[in-house]
Amino acid sequence: MANLLTFQFLRDLQKQEKESKILNNLDPNFYNDIANYLNTKLKQKNLQETEKRHTELVIKDIINTREMKIINSAMINMKTELECENLLSEEIELYNNILKTLRDYRDKIENITDKTPQQTRPDKIKDNIIKTREKDKEKQEKENNNKKMQKLRILNNIPKFMAEDSKSYGPYEKDKEVEIPKRAADLLVQMKKAEIIK
Repeated sequence: MANLLTFQFLRDLQKQEKESKILNNLDPNFYNDIANYLNTKLKQKNLQETEKRHTELVIKDIINTREMKIINSAMINMKTELECENLLSEEIELYNNILKTLRDYRDKIENITDKTPQQTRPDKIKDNIIKTREKDKEKQEKENNNKKMQKLRILNNIPKFMAEDSKSYGPYEKDKEVEIPKRAADLLVQMKKAEIIK
């Protein structure tokens, strides 16, 4: 193909690659032929600098266009498992590397997202709401118990003490009628230091 490679051929190929969604079927030695063509072309003394630059740009555009098709084909393969056609040997390695990178990335993301639903599933959210309500209920009951007061008649002198509401009560003298938190009152009654006033 090296002998047949011309600037016009490269221009036509550039156009074909841009117009087609798939890779054009090229000679297996295409990249080697391009390298030889460039070496020969650049050695021509009568070739203008603009022509050299134009030739390089056309070849680079062909390569870039094929690379983008290879990347897109790898992404499509992730969804449909359709293989990319008309790959050259140099491009097969690129395609496989991209495909491996995409699959590794997909596996990593799936490992992360597989854990997240466990924390956000509707049943998990429901369980959390129920647990929160139960804790609030227990807290409220505890606060209500602390607020409940009981009237007592003191049977023995009682020194100053702290009840369940974290407040200080006393000291109390015998026969004094007082009102203190229920739990503390129950304790004094059990110790026979006070009796309930009904």
